Amino acid sequence: MIKNMTSTVSSGEVHLLCIFRLQNDGSLKHTSWFTEPREEVFAALQYASDNLQLADEQQNNFLRLNEYRLQILRELGGQGFNVLVYHDVPDAPLEHATDNVFYSVFKYSSIGMALVGIDGKWLQVNDALCDLLKYSRDELLNMSFQEVTHPEDVKEDLNYLQLLLDRKIETYQLLKRYITREGKVLWAQLNVSLIWRRDGTPRFLVAQIQDQTESIQYRDHLEKLNYDLEEAQKTARIATFLIDLQAHTITFSKSVRELVSHWKGTMRFRSLQQDLSAEQYEAFLNWISRCQDSLKPEDLEVHLTGFVNASLLFKGRLDQHDHNRILGVVQR
Repeated sequence: MIKNMTSTVSSGEVHLLCIFRLQNDGSLKHTSWFTEPREEVFAALQYASDNLQLADEQQNNFLRLNEYRLQILRELGGQGFNVLVYHDVPDAPLEHATDNVFYSVFKYSSIGMALVGIDGKWLQVNDALCDLLKYSRDELLNMSFQEVTHPEDVKEDLNYLQLLLDRKIETYQLLKRYITREGKVLWAQLNVSLIWRRDGTPRFLVAQIQDQTESIQYRDHLEKLNYDLEEAQKTARIATFLIDLQAHTITFSKSVRELVSHWKGTMRFRSLQQDLSAEQYEAFLNWISRCQDSLKPEDLEVHLTGFVNASLLFKGRLDQHDHNRILGVVQR
């Protein structure tokens, strides 16, 4: 816990008391306090951890317990949750709100955070956001979020903003691209909530911006590897397969069509009978039994007698992590 923090963090209608970071099982990972720690707040934490699944399944990720308002945000990648605990208070001047909110956020937040006007102008930004976008605070405060958003992502962001203003949603999450001062494109997860005045008019947006560039690049890298693997399999006239022993199905990779054009996706064992003689089909079932009993790869050569006149070689092995599956390759 963070001691000696006496100023309460305000965001318009509510005070932000603390942020709990929870594991998927609801256990506490980290706490950031923006006020003196309060014992009763832990009751709100327990309530939130007991309702993570409920909040995760609904578009409205706000829960209420007595005078506390809980906002639950799932972290990108499903690694856990952020639980923001607010306390209802009368509306306060914007200057006072921004001073209190960002006094703590500047000091403790590792992700970019900002207050944004309805017109898109930055009202306040923290150090992490300045570091992320490579602009000074003064430079950002003279700009709008549209100016640092990738042109192709501006429309979607504005569409979500309109849904907020129309009160059709209370918050939104968006994976979008930003353009840094150096002209570099970076991906970030944006979480936005709209703070309203008590007279029902919109006040400002609270934005959390977390860099996801490395995650996106890694995902793209994996997609390219998978594409290259598929292409290599086509060239080599080879395909991978997974056999589900409980469902009695075999699932082929896309490249199986280079071997047998009418084989695709997931097939039941009996579907292979159209291409195998009774003797060959029995050999296929016996091969599956050998794979189950053996600790090493087992081979099977079959001759197709249906639509395709060809010989295929199956190489399979029992999945050591799941004994209900056989993994392998098939090739001509």
